[in-house]
Amino acid sequence: MLVQVLIYLLIGSVSGFFSGLLGIGGGIIIVPSLFFTYFLLDIALVEPMHFAIGTSLAVMTVSSLWSIYRYHKKQAIFWSFFRNLKIPLFISSFLGIVISYHLSDDILILGLSIITLILGIYFFLFSIISRREKSLNIYITVIIGLIIGLTSNIFGIGGGVIALPFFFTLLRIPNHSMIGTSELCTFITSAVGSLIFLITGFHKVSNIDSIGFIHVSAFAALTIASLISMSFGIKFQEKVNIKVFTKIFAVLLILISISFFFK
Repeated sequence: MLVQVLIYLLIGSVSGFFSGLLGIGGGIIIVPSLFFTYFLLDIALVEPMHFAIGTSLAVMTVSSLWSIYRYHKKQAIFWSFFRNLKIPLFISSFLGIVISYHLSDDILILGLSIITLILGIYFFLFSIISRREKSLNIYITVIIGLIIGLTSNIFGIGGGVIALPFFFTLLRIPNHSMIGTSELCTFITSAVGSLIFLITGFHKVSNIDSIGFIHVSAFAALTIASLISMSFGIKFQEKVNIKVFTKIFAVLLILISISFFFK
Protein backbone atom coordinates (compact mmCIF):
# COMPACT_ATOMS: atom_id res chain seq x y z
CA MET A 1 0.00 0.00 0.00
CA LEU A 2 2.84 2.40 0.86
CA VAL A 3 4.50 1.76 -2.51
CA GLN A 4 1.22 2.54 -4.30
CA VAL A 5 0.77 5.81 -2.42
CA LEU A 6 4.35 6.90 -3.14
CA ILE A 7 3.85 6.18 -6.84
CA TYR A 8 0.58 8.13 -6.85
CA LEU A 9 2.33 11.07 -5.17
CA LEU A 10 5.09 10.98 -7.79
CA ILE A 11 2.61 10.86 -10.67
CA GLY A 12 0.61 13.71 -9.13
CA SER A 13 3.73 15.82 -8.63
CA VAL A 14 4.87 15.47 -12.25
CA SER A 15 1.42 15.99 -13.74
CA GLY A 16 0.66 18.95 -11.46
CA PHE A 17 3.94 20.69 -12.28
CA PHE A 18 3.46 20.44 -16.05
CA SER A 19 -0.20 21.37 -15.66
CA GLY A 20 0.68 24.59 -13.86
CA LEU A 21 3.55 25.33 -16.24
CA LEU A 22 1.86 24.56 -19.57
CA GLY A 23 -1.89 24.44 -18.80
CA ILE A 24 -2.23 20.84 -19.99
CA GLY A 25 -4.54 19.61 -17.23
CA GLY A 26 -2.26 16.70 -16.34
CA GLY A 27 -4.46 13.83 -17.53
CA ILE A 28 -2.15 12.99 -20.43
CA ILE A 29 0.38 11.98 -17.74
CA ILE A 30 -2.02 10.63 -15.10
CA VAL A 31 -4.00 8.20 -17.29
CA PRO A 32 -1.11 6.17 -18.76
CA SER A 33 0.93 6.32 -15.55
CA LEU A 34 -2.00 5.18 -13.43
CA PHE A 35 -2.84 2.39 -15.85
CA PHE A 36 0.74 1.09 -15.80
CA THR A 37 0.74 1.29 -12.00
CA TYR A 38 -2.36 -0.89 -11.86
CA PHE A 39 -0.82 -3.28 -14.39
CA LEU A 40 2.68 -3.57 -12.87
CA LEU A 41 1.55 -3.80 -9.24
CA ASP A 42 -1.29 -6.16 -10.16
CA ILE A 43 -3.90 -4.00 -8.43
CA ALA A 44 -7.22 -5.82 -8.59
CA LEU A 45 -9.51 -3.45 -10.47
CA VAL A 46 -12.09 -4.42 -13.05
CA GLU A 47 -11.52 -2.43 -16.27
CA PRO A 48 -8.38 -0.63 -15.03
CA MET A 49 -8.26 1.75 -18.00
CA HIS A 50 -11.72 3.08 -17.15
CA PHE A 51 -10.57 3.57 -13.56
CA ALA A 52 -7.48 5.44 -14.77
CA ILE A 53 -9.68 7.71 -16.90
CA GLY A 54 -12.34 8.31 -14.24
CA THR A 55 -9.77 9.00 -11.52
CA SER A 56 -7.79 11.30 -13.80
CA LEU A 57 -10.89 13.35 -14.61
CA ALA A 58 -11.77 13.68 -10.92
CA VAL A 59 -8.25 14.85 -10.03
CA MET A 60 -8.25 17.42 -12.84
CA THR A 61 -11.65 18.77 -11.80
CA VAL A 62 -10.18 19.80 -8.44
CA SER A 63 -6.71 20.86 -9.60
CA SER A 64 -7.93 22.90 -12.58
CA LEU A 65 -10.18 24.95 -10.26
CA TRP A 66 -7.13 25.95 -8.23
CA SER A 67 -5.19 26.77 -11.40
CA ILE A 68 -8.09 28.84 -12.80
CA TYR A 69 -8.19 30.86 -9.57
CA ARG A 70 -4.45 31.56 -9.81
CA TYR A 71 -4.58 32.59 -13.47
CA HIS A 72 -7.73 34.67 -12.97
CA LYS A 73 -5.93 36.66 -10.26
CA LYS A 74 -3.22 37.39 -12.84
CA GLN A 75 -5.92 38.43 -15.37
CA ALA A 76 -4.60 35.67 -17.60
CA ILE A 77 -7.81 34.10 -18.90
CA PHE A 78 -9.21 34.98 -22.33
CA TRP A 79 -12.89 35.15 -21.26
CA SER A 80 -14.24 36.65 -24.49
CA PHE A 81 -12.99 33.68 -26.50
CA PHE A 82 -14.20 31.17 -23.92
CA ARG A 83 -17.80 32.44 -24.14
CA ASN A 84 -18.19 30.88 -27.60
CA LEU A 85 -16.29 27.78 -26.56
CA LYS A 86 -18.18 26.66 -23.44
CA ILE A 87 -21.40 25.24 -24.96
CA PRO A 88 -19.70 23.00 -27.57
CA LEU A 89 -17.31 21.92 -24.79
CA PHE A 90 -20.22 20.79 -22.58
CA ILE A 91 -21.96 18.93 -25.40
CA SER A 92 -18.88 17.17 -26.77
CA SER A 93 -17.60 16.33 -23.26
CA PHE A 94 -20.78 14.38 -22.61
CA LEU A 95 -20.57 12.62 -25.98
CA GLY A 96 -16.91 11.76 -25.37
CA ILE A 97 -17.73 10.06 -22.08
CA VAL A 98 -20.58 8.08 -23.64
CA ILE A 99 -18.21 6.82 -26.34
CA SER A 100 -15.46 6.04 -23.82
CA TYR A 101 -17.85 4.08 -21.60
CA HIS A 102 -18.66 1.70 -24.46
CA LEU A 103 -15.07 1.13 -25.62
CA SER A 104 -12.91 -1.73 -24.37
CA ASP A 105 -9.67 -1.14 -22.47
CA ASP A 106 -7.62 -2.38 -25.46
CA ILE A 107 -9.18 0.16 -27.83
CA LEU A 108 -8.74 2.97 -25.31
CA ILE A 109 -5.08 2.04 -24.82
CA LEU A 110 -4.41 2.01 -28.57
CA GLY A 111 -6.24 5.30 -29.09
CA LEU A 112 -4.45 7.00 -26.20
CA SER A 113 -1.06 5.83 -27.47
CA ILE A 114 -1.77 7.39 -30.88
CA ILE A 115 -3.07 10.66 -29.40
CA THR A 116 -0.08 10.86 -27.04
CA LEU A 117 2.36 10.33 -29.91
CA ILE A 118 0.70 13.01 -32.06
CA LEU A 119 0.74 15.51 -29.17
CA GLY A 120 4.35 14.65 -28.32
CA ILE A 121 5.49 15.28 -31.89
CA TYR A 122 3.50 18.53 -32.03
CA PHE A 123 4.96 19.95 -28.82
CA PHE A 124 8.48 18.87 -29.83
CA LEU A 125 8.33 20.49 -33.27
CA PHE A 126 6.18 23.47 -32.30
CA SER A 127 7.36 26.98 -33.06
CA ILE A 128 5.38 30.23 -32.79
CA ILE A 129 3.42 30.95 -35.97
CA SER A 130 3.52 34.62 -36.95
CA ARG A 131 0.19 34.84 -38.81
CA ARG A 132 -2.45 34.36 -36.12
CA GLU A 133 -5.64 36.16 -35.16
CA LYS A 134 -6.71 37.94 -31.95
CA SER A 135 -10.12 36.28 -32.24
CA LEU A 136 -11.63 33.46 -34.26
CA ASN A 137 -14.77 33.04 -36.34
CA ILE A 138 -17.56 31.63 -34.15
CA TYR A 139 -17.98 28.56 -36.38
CA ILE A 140 -14.28 27.72 -36.11
CA THR A 141 -14.50 28.21 -32.34
CA VAL A 142 -17.46 25.81 -32.11
CA ILE A 143 -15.60 23.17 -34.14
CA ILE A 144 -12.54 23.55 -31.91
CA GLY A 145 -14.73 23.17 -28.80
CA LEU A 146 -16.32 19.99 -30.14
CA ILE A 147 -12.92 18.46 -30.94
CA ILE A 148 -11.49 19.39 -27.51
CA GLY A 149 -14.40 17.95 -25.52
CA LEU A 150 -14.81 14.80 -27.58
CA THR A 151 -11.13 13.84 -27.73
CA SER A 152 -10.24 14.75 -24.16
CA ASN A 153 -13.13 12.89 -22.54
CA ILE A 154 -12.87 9.72 -24.59
CA PHE A 155 -9.38 9.28 -23.12
CA GLY A 156 -9.72 11.23 -19.85
CA ILE A 157 -6.77 13.49 -20.58
CA GLY A 158 -8.39 16.87 -19.92
CA GLY A 159 -9.29 19.58 -22.39
CA GLY A 160 -6.18 21.68 -21.84
CA VAL A 161 -3.70 19.43 -23.63
CA ILE A 162 -5.99 19.26 -26.69
CA ALA A 163 -6.84 22.98 -26.56
CA LEU A 164 -3.27 24.28 -26.41
CA PRO A 165 -2.20 23.21 -29.93
CA PHE A 166 -5.25 25.04 -31.34
CA PHE A 167 -4.57 28.11 -29.20
CA PHE A 168 -0.86 28.27 -30.00
CA THR A 169 -1.49 27.79 -33.71
CA LEU A 170 -4.49 30.06 -34.24
CA LEU A 171 -4.62 32.76 -31.54
CA ARG A 172 -2.37 35.81 -31.13
CA ILE A 173 -2.62 36.32 -27.38
CA PRO A 174 0.03 36.08 -24.62
CA ASN A 175 1.15 32.57 -23.66
CA HIS A 176 -0.07 32.92 -20.07
CA SER A 177 -3.58 33.80 -21.35
CA MET A 178 -3.59 30.69 -23.54
CA ILE A 179 -2.55 28.57 -20.57
CA GLY A 180 -5.16 30.09 -18.25
CA THR A 181 -7.89 29.59 -20.86
CA SER A 182 -6.81 26.00 -21.48
CA GLU A 183 -7.27 25.31 -17.76
CA LEU A 184 -10.89 26.44 -18.14
CA CYS A 185 -11.28 23.85 -20.91
CA THR A 186 -9.80 21.25 -18.58
CA PHE A 187 -12.27 22.09 -15.83
CA ILE A 188 -15.36 21.89 -18.06
CA THR A 189 -14.38 18.59 -19.70
CA SER A 190 -13.16 17.03 -16.45
CA ALA A 191 -16.17 18.07 -14.35
CA VAL A 192 -18.62 16.61 -16.89
CA GLY A 193 -16.55 13.47 -17.35
CA SER A 194 -15.84 12.67 -13.71
CA LEU A 195 -19.51 13.10 -12.76
CA ILE A 196 -20.63 10.65 -15.43
CA PHE A 197 -17.87 8.14 -14.62
CA LEU A 198 -18.87 8.41 -10.96
CA ILE A 199 -22.53 7.64 -11.72
CA THR A 200 -22.08 4.94 -14.37
CA GLY A 201 -19.49 3.09 -12.31
CA PHE A 202 -21.95 2.56 -9.46
CA HIS A 203 -23.85 0.04 -11.56
CA LYS A 204 -20.81 -1.75 -12.95
CA VAL A 205 -18.09 -2.09 -10.30
CA SER A 206 -18.04 -2.76 -6.57
CA ASN A 207 -14.44 -2.37 -5.41
CA ILE A 208 -13.98 -1.43 -1.76
CA ASP A 209 -11.56 1.39 -2.56
CA SER A 210 -13.68 3.05 -5.23
CA ILE A 211 -16.70 5.24 -5.84
CA GLY A 212 -18.02 4.48 -9.29
CA PHE A 213 -15.03 4.50 -11.66
CA ILE A 214 -13.00 6.73 -9.31
CA HIS A 215 -10.22 5.02 -7.36
CA VAL A 216 -10.39 6.79 -3.99
CA SER A 217 -6.84 6.28 -2.64
CA ALA A 218 -5.29 7.21 -5.99
CA PHE A 219 -7.56 10.25 -6.27
CA ALA A 220 -6.61 11.53 -2.81
CA ALA A 221 -2.84 11.14 -3.25
CA LEU A 222 -2.83 12.45 -6.83
CA THR A 223 -4.91 15.50 -5.92
CA ILE A 224 -2.76 16.50 -2.94
CA ALA A 225 0.47 16.15 -4.92
CA SER A 226 -0.98 17.90 -7.98
CA LEU A 227 -2.17 20.94 -6.03
CA ILE A 228 1.21 21.40 -4.36
CA SER A 229 3.33 20.93 -7.50
CA MET A 230 0.94 22.98 -9.66
CA SER A 231 1.75 26.08 -7.63
CA PHE A 232 5.44 25.56 -8.41
CA GLY A 233 4.64 25.11 -12.09
CA ILE A 234 2.70 28.37 -12.23
CA LYS A 235 5.54 30.26 -10.52
CA PHE A 236 8.12 28.62 -12.80
CA GLN A 237 6.18 29.74 -15.85
CA GLU A 238 7.00 33.35 -15.02
CA LYS A 239 10.75 32.78 -14.67
CA VAL A 240 11.95 30.23 -17.22
CA ASN A 241 12.07 29.69 -20.95
CA ILE A 242 8.86 27.75 -21.45
CA LYS A 243 10.12 26.30 -24.76
CA VAL A 244 12.67 24.17 -22.90
CA PHE A 245 10.01 22.57 -20.72
CA THR A 246 7.74 22.15 -23.74
CA LYS A 247 10.46 19.98 -25.33
CA ILE A 248 10.88 17.97 -22.11
CA PHE A 249 7.13 17.45 -21.93
CA ALA A 250 7.10 16.37 -25.59
CA VAL A 251 9.80 13.74 -25.02
CA LEU A 252 7.85 12.46 -21.99
CA LEU A 253 4.71 12.07 -24.13
CA ILE A 254 6.60 10.22 -26.87
CA LEU A 255 8.10 7.82 -24.29
CA ILE A 256 4.65 7.19 -22.79
CA SER A 257 3.27 6.47 -26.25
CA ILE A 258 6.06 4.02 -27.06
CA SER A 259 5.56 2.21 -23.73
CA PHE A 260 1.86 1.77 -24.58
CA PHE A 261 2.69 0.30 -27.98
CA PHE A 262 4.95 -2.31 -26.37
CA LYS A 263 2.69 -3.07 -23.39
